[in-house]
Parts: sequence; structure tokens; C-alpha cells
Amino acid sequence: MPNARELMAALGGRVGVPVTDSQAAAHAIRFDGHVVNLVADDDRDELRCLVRVCPVPADPGARLALYGRLLKANACGLGTGGGQLGVDGGEASVILHWGAPAADLDADRLESIVAALLDLAEALQRDVVPDPAGEPSAGRAPPPAGGLRA
Repeated sequence: MPNARELMAALGGRVGVPVTDSQAAAHAIRFDGHVVNLVADDDRDELRCLVRVCPVPADPGARLALYGRLLKANACGLGTGGGQLGVDGGEASVILHWGAPAADLDADRLESIVAALLDLAEALQRDVVPDPAGEPSAGRAPPPAGGLRA
């Protein structure tokens, strides 16, 4: 079974962004406007995926409305695909987080999970940050036949 760092390297190779430092505990991959940050937790041999969904609005009313939507989505993980939504105070951004023991993953499953996280991040972004023109976003293009591509 691969460890968390080996899984990061496998996904990077599959999507055309090879991990050049096999000792790195983190790796970022950009997919059509979203960056997936992969982080290896060596103490627990877990792999964590983090995706920035959107900025937190400066307007207090909009911020309060956003927090309400985040709470609703986080309820029992039903609106997050089992992940968690939070706010990164440093960048004032909404972050989608998902993690699992490396022993529960293989490269195929990780690729599927990352694709699902990207789709979910886009759906959440459309929900929490409506388009100023009032038109729905086109969303991320479907992956090519070979799977995800960075």
C-alpha cells in the first residue's frame, strides 16, 4: 500500500504535474482555476486535500449570509461530500477540506476524490458567490477521456 507522499506523487504524475521533491509534505496542483493542495500527514499517514472555494466577503451582511450557507452545507457532511468547509483566517477564504488514511486510498480512488472535490468546490462557489450578471457559471469542463488533467 502506498503512503501519503507516494499517493501525492502518483496523482501528480497522472495529471501531468510530477512531484519533483519526493520528500515534500505538500503539493499544489491547479485545475481550471482551482488549486488542490495535497498535504501528507506523516504522523498519521493520512492525506489531506484542501481547495479554496471563494473569498469571504468584506460586507458584514454578505459574510453572515455566507456563514449561514456554510453551516447548512456542513450539517452532517451532507452538502460537502463528507468533507468539511471552514474559513482560513489568514486569507479570509472558504476552504473545502477532505482527508483519509493513506491505507484507504489508491491512485484511482484519489483521482476520483479530487475530481469530486473540484466539482463540489465549483458548485459551492456558485451557491455562495452568485454571478454578478445573474447567469449561472459554466463550471469546469469535463475531464478528458484519460481522466483529470491539470
